[in-house]
Amino acid sequence: MGSVYVSSPLGFSDLGRIALNQLYAQLSSDGMEIRDPWDWPGQRDPTVKIKTADLLLTARLGGEGRDWSVSHEIAARNVTELLAADVVLAVLDGADVDSGVAAEVGYAVASRKPVIGLRTDDRATADSDGYLVNLQLTHLISHSGPPHGCIVTSVLQAVDELKRVLAETGA
Repeated sequence: MGSVYVSSPLGFSDLGRIALNQLYAQLSSDGMEIRDPWDWPGQRDPTVKIKTADLLLTARLGGEGRDWSVSHEIAARNVTELLAADVVLAVLDGADVDSGVAAEVGYAVASRKPVIGLRTDDRATADSDGYLVNLQLTHLISHSGPPHGCIVTSVLQAVDELKRVLAETGA
């Protein structure tokens, strides 16, 4: 059907990885190929203790040079995966949108990739009434593409929007 880059902070925790695996299962069952920034060896196993966050911590302990090289490797790989995808699904949950997710949304928009935002978190985080997240992020997502992206509030809505975008792009 097409490929989806899933931009998300969910890989940083055990419970988040369980939710991420459920999201991946839903997308895969609908025929979408997943471009996964968390796909380091063993990352999809929710019990694995070596995570990207652990790689970064180990690198920090190894000194400034090692920290920079590991961070650069992770970021470069994420950009490669994002550019190879047909569409980006950005998980916008949290007290505030994760800074890495916000950066990836900006990069995707600048690269003319359509972005579908997914916010299932009920907390208010927007700077204006009527918006689910920051006004700037809302604007970027709604003007991503073509075809244009949007922000939805359930996984089922996200799947429907991803299918729409993939169909409209012929992916």
